[in-house]
Amino acid sequence: MLRVLVISDFRHAHAARPEAEIFLALHRAGLEVEVMTPDEDEYAHRFRDQGMAVHDFRPRRKFTWRDVRTIRQRLVAGGHRILHVLSRNAMTSAIIAARGLPVAVVLYRGASRGIRWYDPLAYFKYLHPRVDAIVCNTQGSAWAFGWQPFFDSTKVTVIPKGHDPVWYEHVIPADLSALGIAPGTPAVACVANVRRVKGVPVLLEAIRQLPAAQEIHFLLIERGMDDVVKAARLAPADRRHVHVIGFTSDPLPWVAACDVFVLPSLSSEALTKSVLEAMSLGVTPVITDLPGNAALVEHGVSGWKVPPGNAAALAEALVRVCGDPELCTKVANQARQRVATQFHHAATVTQISALYRRLANRDS
Repeated sequence: MLRVLVISDFRHAHAARPEAEIFLALHRAGLEVEVMTPDEDEYAHRFRDQGMAVHDFRPRRKFTWRDVRTIRQRLVAGGHRILHVLSRNAMTSAIIAARGLPVAVVLYRGASRGIRWYDPLAYFKYLHPRVDAIVCNTQGSAWAFGWQPFFDSTKVTVIPKGHDPVWYEHVIPADLSALGIAPGTPAVACVANVRRVKGVPVLLEAIRQLPAAQEIHFLLIERGMDDVVKAARLAPADRRHVHVIGFTSDPLPWVAACDVFVLPSLSSEALTKSVLEAMSLGVTPVITDLPGNAALVEHGVSGWKVPPGNAAALAEALVRVCGDPELCTKVANQARQRVATQFHHAATVTQISALYRRLANRDS
């Protein structure tokens, strides 16, 4: 039986679901999967219920000898052939812990930037020669390794972190009438922690440019939205259509209640979970045409793609989709189908399993 040790942090069940479900599925498929994660998280209990071994582990720094010893003890005791590290804080300690042991080290990479061959710290993680494989969420993430002069690019494999629309069938849409939004009025959701890369000010500028006769309401969800809306100084007529929901532990009911999901990112990201969730819920995505998320959408078929930073193009796309309910419904259905066929969780599990077996058999 192939033994796998996974190090991650599954405390936030909503955010961790696409990862956690991979390892539950691998366990059900016959792999012996052990998990090192904080003990109080929801998935720790689910793992145990499925018969998986769970070890309480929470690295608070990027390297400590205590973490090295803890990980090595688990590797030696378990006789694992695969060590899959998704926790960034645990990567350096895990690589050192694996020294001299017959275990393949697999790291996860979601971001498409930040790997530099001239940065000494890179050789303590992704560029370390002890690393056997790097799983990238998108081709954009993989490209970051392509120009590293002292790196074996065959270590990199692209495996999108898939979803399953069935996961979202239980979601009950929120009642938008509580926000003063009349039934049938187009509503657009934006879920993003406010950072420059998310481009929320571009969305607010697009709202300014909407035709006065176009009645569209916007739900801004996550931390920092209040501040960015205040800074935008929208006209009263525009501000009336903007509803700051702020942080919520479960944004899905709000997203499910909307017709459109918008993410106006300014630079490349991995496959953003919130976009995949919206598509799985049957909500039309409008995103920027950047490596990573751009792969999720067929323009005009399963969503819309606009140039990053272009408020006018974003406003035009929102008017197009919100002004034609029949088209919006058709595209939303295509978006859900695209997740089910092109970005399904089952395909992720199959590819991860194949990677593990290839690494385990390499030196057999």
